Amino acid sequence: LRFATDGITEVDAADIAKMGNIDENLASVNENSLFTIQRRNFPENDEVIPLFTNNWRNQDYSFVANLNNFGTTAVYLVDAYLGTETLLEDGEAYHFSVDANVAESQDSQRFSLKFDTETMGVEDEDNKLFSLYPNPAKDV
Repeated sequence: LRFATDGITEVDAADIAKMGNIDENLASVNENSLFTIQRRNFPENDEVIPLFTNNWRNQDYSFVANLNNFGTTAVYLVDAYLGTETLLEDGEAYHFSVDANVAESQDSQRFSLKFDTETMGVEDEDNKLFSLYPNPAKDV
């Protein structure tokens, strides 16, 4: 996935279709098609991009994300099999396993990416979770 301010969410000529192979496959899904490369606009809050995976040949795997251009946008890897949403950190690996005897662990739609673009804010000042005191306090 390549995000750019002039990218679009819809499929266009800048997107490269996924060519399958006999070993592991990883692709993003858009408009019911698989892509090796998608040039898209930066994601909106709570946007989800499905991922396609298949042809697992091993048991243990890891994904590593390059997130150095995302600023304050949080990117989560959603694992439908485990029922988890894991905050991805730039360059850090997400480790997972697949089990040939458990169809759900090999499901081609097991993973997706979810984006949180909202910034933190104070909505209810009466529900303070912390206190802040001047240190040191003089002539206050």
